Amino acid sequence: MKELMIWVALLLIATAGLAQSARTEFEVIREEFKAEKKAVVAGFMNLSDADATKFWPIYDKYEAERTKIGTERFDLISNYVEQYTSLTDEQAEDLLKKSLNIQQQELDL
Repeated sequence: MKELMIWVALLLIATAGLAQSARTEFEVIREEFKAEKKAVVAGFMNLSDADATKFWPIYDKYEAERTKIGTERFDLISNYVEQYTSLTDEQAEDLLKKSLNIQQQELDL
């Protein structure tokens, strides 16, 4: 019995570590993608200095809001994965409402 408890504890520790690792990996990939995307946008826009001074703060604000919404989506999916096997109807309804709210935030943005 003691050995089983040790294995369960190790499994829980490993799972928590994987979740943190997934979040960190997600954030690294997202930051790299954002930098590459901004470079592509800059290449296509070919803005004058005056226009760039006006455009980039608006773009950065938009991207910050989009990132915030993306983080909410990532957290929602993570919660769903964690609760999948024991999800109650109430929890499923709550996740659905949160998902619809995230979609509305995207539309509003």
